[in-house]
Amino acid sequence: MASDPTSRDSIGYLRAGSRAVVTARGLGRGLRFLLHVVVGRILGPADFGIYMVALSALIIAQKLILLGLDRVGIRYGGILISHAGHRERARFLMVIVGGALVIGAAGAGIIAVGASTWARALAIPGSGELVLTLGLGLPLLTLFLALSGLLRGSHRPGTEAVWAEFVTPGLNILLLFALPFAPGVDTWTNLQVVAVAFLASHVLPTIGMGLRAASDYLGERARDVATRVLPPASEVRTFAIGVWTVGAVTVLLARVDRLLVAQFLSPEAVGLYAAAAVLAQQNAFFVQSIAAVAAPRFALLERQGDDEALTEAAGRVEEWTAIISMPVVLVTILLAPDLLGLLGPEFRAGAMVLVILTLSQAVNVLTGASGAVLNMTGGERDNVLASGIGLIAMLAMVSLGAARYGLPGAAFGSGVAWATVWVTQRRAMTRRTGPSFPAFGIPSLAIPTVAGTVAGVACIWTMDPGIPRIVVTGALTLAVYASVVALLRGRTRTGEP
Repeated sequence: MASDPTSRDSIGYLRAGSRAVVTARGLGRGLRFLLHVVVGRILGPADFGIYMVALSALIIAQKLILLGLDRVGIRYGGILISHAGHRERARFLMVIVGGALVIGAAGAGIIAVGASTWARALAIPGSGELVLTLGLGLPLLTLFLALSGLLRGSHRPGTEAVWAEFVTPGLNILLLFALPFAPGVDTWTNLQVVAVAFLASHVLPTIGMGLRAASDYLGERARDVATRVLPPASEVRTFAIGVWTVGAVTVLLARVDRLLVAQFLSPEAVGLYAAAAVLAQQNAFFVQSIAAVAAPRFALLERQGDDEALTEAAGRVEEWTAIISMPVVLVTILLAPDLLGLLGPEFRAGAMVLVILTLSQAVNVLTGASGAVLNMTGGERDNVLASGIGLIAMLAMVSLGAARYGLPGAAFGSGVAWATVWVTQRRAMTRRTGPSFPAFGIPSLAIPTVAGTVAGVACIWTMDPGIPRIVVTGALTLAVYASVVALLRGRTRTGEP
């Protein structure tokens, strides 16, 4: 990374790190999209829905039982790398890695004992083998997540992004083509093959991240002096409990909608909803990528008491994520049927669901990394409050919407719940660090969005559906948007009206 993470040049550090992470995660996000296309085409909507329900339950378990260890690594890793002695680093590494393995093994045991019961609770009768296959991989997944936190904390977000966001889905795709599928046999056989490929794709990245973390925390830069830079264990424990609570509620928010719709809708409808939800979440790519760089920086600035630099960094992150992310939201809405059609023609029926979920993501990209700011600056309680309100809204509105209005109702309930979370978080960030909302000029966002919309709609009207329309419409919309943004910024620099 070009800028020293301990220097006062926050913007230089964020800019250098963001380029590396956006590049790695951008390539990885393309692979993840391709992965969903491959899985969707292999399984079809009904089996895709079953698989996504089971996978969502596993990911919820992964985040719920990890007890915030990954966030502890993010917040305190950079402080240790900069100032701690060798022994303190070694203890920290052992606690994070050992804790992740022990917790993961305990969770796997619980799932293994009651696999069939869990399968029935997830509304997937007869799929105990699928739940068991995924559940036995829980120690690997908890270790994978803990190591990714350690790398981000040691100011290596680019390295973490390469392993976690690029290599993992790439290996998953290769394994899907290498492992044996049996057309026409029991559907659970193919589902278990997909599950095995998902777990196996995490092995090599876990080893790679483990070696990198060991080098960072135990390698050449380690000091022999017995300095102690971590706060008391009680403060670390309080932080871990706080971010675990936030993370637990957040992962429920992110995944529980799949479990809820499975209670009211057919497997085919659940598959359409899951596919739309996966695509809608791609709109948060830049928010998540820049937050991966900025989170440990926010923690360091807060620890140093540099409120001015913290406010400036938070405002700049919000501006970047809004301007960069909005064209992705726009393209997703314009091309919703075509994007879903890549998974198979049956998935095009979920276009309205994708549009509704993407509109809610527009609120996310406008509020920047407010959640990361709160987590890294002692605002965990604000995040808990926002996420708790959103989860209550999610449970009530998705259930009611799915039961009364089907797929569109479920999507609307989910969108309202998420928008509530993001608005509440942004208000809390204003109280803690500023700046007031929005941290960018309205014309710099509204004008290019309108121009991109006009270009995209015009292109759609003149082309037939299919991959060429996706490529041409997407490229033209993004080009128009980027050109107008560049023009507005050029006038700002030269002082033109």
